[in-house]
Amino acid sequence: GRLSTMNPNQQAALMSLIHNVGYDTFRFKGEGENRTETSAFKALNKGDYDTFMTEAFDPNQGFVKAGGEVLGGLQRRRGAERDLFMQDI
Repeated sequence: GRLSTMNPNQQAALMSLIHNVGYDTFRFKGEGENRTETSAFKALNKGDYDTFMTEAFDPNQGFVKAGGEVLGGLQRRRGAERDLFMQDI
């Protein structure tokens, strides 16, 4: 799951995601003593790309909410990032 083992399309998709949601939102959920790493972050670090793609890009459970609501624009962006992440070089 290290950046150096990812192909350029995977790197670009990840950078797009992190740029859009912010690094803290990508890496952490919860506050204070309840702050833990997100499932997407943990899966990526383990190299579990299937779980990462679901946790990050899924149109219902990925990073698609703002203010607690699922937004169509975020669903489209995550879909484009997912498609890029899956492209071979």
